[in-house]
This record gives sequence, C-alpha cells and structure tokens, in this order.
Amino acid sequence: MTKFKTIDLLAGAFVIVIGLLAIYESTGFTLGSARRIGPGYFPFFVGLMMVILGIAIALENLWSASDIGTTLEWRRCARRSSSWPRSAALRR
Repeated sequence: MTKFKTIDLLAGAFVIVIGLLAIYESTGFTLGSARRIGPGYFPFFVGLMMVILGIAIALENLWSASDIGTTLEWRRCARRSSSWPRSAALRR
C-alpha cells in the first residue's frame, strides 16, 4: 500500500494553478499562428506545459511505492547550516 505524499500533491496543485493563471492572462493578448506568433503565444504554451507538468508531479504519487528519502533530518540540517557562519566568524 502506498502512502500519498501531500507535499507532492500540493506542489503539483501549485504548478497547475500558476499554469492556469498564465493561460488565463495570455488570453488577453493575440495568440497569432505558428508562422507569425503574437504576444500571447509564448505565455500560453508555457502555461500549458506547466499544467501538464503539474499533473505529472501530482500523479507521480500513484507510481512511487517507497518513502525512501522523504524524511528530513532537522538536526543534521541545522548543524550544517550553522557551521558556515561559525567558520566565517573564526576566519576574521
């Protein structure tokens, strides 16, 4: 049984929303044609690709069976991120 990773679902939904916003905003410009593109051509297709990729990110949950690497070791991250200011302070 697979566990749904909510962060992947939220990330996919966020990318989909941003893509839909780009598509909606690009409809205010003329799209043009493939031969003579208008100012709305690029934002429309970038938004379309973002929607497709957002769906792929969200659906990737269904195929990933393992939870390897999904936990974050907070103590090790805190130690590593606090080590560079200490070393910079010691160099002065």
